[in-house]
Amino acid sequence: MSMNLELGDSEDDLAAVAAFHDWARDLGYKVTIRPDGKVVGVRGRYGFDLHFRNVPGMKRLIMRCYFPSNPDRADMPGRFALANQINSSFNIGTFWFDADADFACQFVLPFQDRLTPALWREFFSFCEAGVTQIIQQHAEDFRPFMA
Repeated sequence: MSMNLELGDSEDDLAAVAAFHDWARDLGYKVTIRPDGKVVGVRGRYGFDLHFRNVPGMKRLIMRCYFPSNPDRADMPGRFALANQINSSFNIGTFWFDADADFACQFVLPFQDRLTPALWREFFSFCEAGVTQIIQQHAEDFRPFMA
């Protein structure tokens, strides 16, 4: 039996989420599927939300994490400047402040029809390490915005 996540030619994003949930759980990850079935929560050092965008021949696993900030400290120009600085310095994902003024990170893993445990573990570790590096390098920059 293959330990790969096999998605084949399916374009069904919800089926991919459900299959990923079971697959990652079997690999030992702490995962929860959201009630709407569109997102899998994956817990490691940080909490990530994961969803899929599938077309024939290419799958995209999209992983996001959010860090709450204080919306009362609404210096949005300062937040945008910080997000732009991070995006200019780190070419590993996309970083922004969302509509709730929370700091958001997004990482994308494109693949064809199957995801191997080794590739998933490497990607997950890469995302966690990237978030850690940004938090450590910009801790003082985040301080004015945090709750």
